[in-house]
Amino acid sequence: MNKENAKERVSSLALMFTVGCFLQCSVLLMGNISAIAKQDSWLVIAAAIILYLPIFWLYIKLADLFPGKSLIEINEKVFGRFLGGAVSILYIVHFLFLSTFNTRILDNFISGSLMPETPAAAILFLFLAVCAYAVRRGLETMTRYSAVFTVIVLFVMIMNMVLMGKDMKLENFMPVLSLRPIKYVQAVHSQISLSFSQLVVFFMLFPDLKKPKELKKSFFWGFLIGAGTILIVEARNIAVLGGFISLVTAPAFEAFRLINIANVFTRMELFYAFVLIMLLFFKVSILYFAFLRAVQQFLKIKSYKSLVFPAGAIILCLTLISFDSSIDTNSWEGTAGPFLSLFLEIILPALTLAIALLRGFRKEKEATV
Repeated sequence: MNKENAKERVSSLALMFTVGCFLQCSVLLMGNISAIAKQDSWLVIAAAIILYLPIFWLYIKLADLFPGKSLIEINEKVFGRFLGGAVSILYIVHFLFLSTFNTRILDNFISGSLMPETPAAAILFLFLAVCAYAVRRGLETMTRYSAVFTVIVLFVMIMNMVLMGKDMKLENFMPVLSLRPIKYVQAVHSQISLSFSQLVVFFMLFPDLKKPKELKKSFFWGFLIGAGTILIVEARNIAVLGGFISLVTAPAFEAFRLINIANVFTRMELFYAFVLIMLLFFKVSILYFAFLRAVQQFLKIKSYKSLVFPAGAIILCLTLISFDSSIDTNSWEGTAGPFLSLFLEIILPALTLAIALLRGFRKEKEATV
């Protein structure tokens, strides 16, 4: 392990909250799932959590087989220098795309719901400048705030459910299982591919864990925190919005708009918007870091920090020229997105593990700091 990595050690607790925070950001993608599954979207998310567990095992098994190694290093060991390099390039492009896509989601949300007259370039520049600053400070600094962010999210979620208790109706969950089976398959596939399986980026963080033996426990509980939050928020959305949930792009935000307590507690959606932007900042920073760490290891350069600002400029430019509107991002989420994610985040890691086992790889001795 190089000196830079040795300085950035992540505690097991920080990893758990980082994974939870990363997934909690997916509440902004619920519009796509809700449009497909409508009032049954909570069942879709519950099914996706269960069906993701074998993929979770796959990630843990691969990380356990190569302790202290990132995805780029694993690729080189399993596939060899040249083929492994080609596979790593796919992941580098994928991490860059995820950074760009999630930055575009931020712009869609702010432009569509908060500040429609503000130029996209100004919003994105400020957002990415803050992300670049966080990434340059280092992984340990970023993950340190994950616990605070998670507590804020849970507090807002509980406060919202208390304030909206009178607006929740059980009949909004009816009818149950009224859609064609293909709709449920499509929705579960989207939820796993576009949300849960993006956790593949954490292979770029695993080598920095202080206690590698606690990886499985930290990763699992982080997944449960994030996925559980998504499930509860979507159930709340259905209880409040009912069938209307399939007609809005940001159900959680729209549910918050309805809060009005004696004309005193109003415009609470602005507070919720702040939380969503905070989560997006955190998620994009992690993706940004994963992209830079992957490039650093692929090019075998000493530090990723010299690449932070050039990479930020690339992400900014790609965000501005890709996906003209939320219609385009929603279209991608419903068409090519789930299948590309399925290949890069599930099929390719499974193939990597299978080849590693066939080639007789055994668990390596854990690297010492």
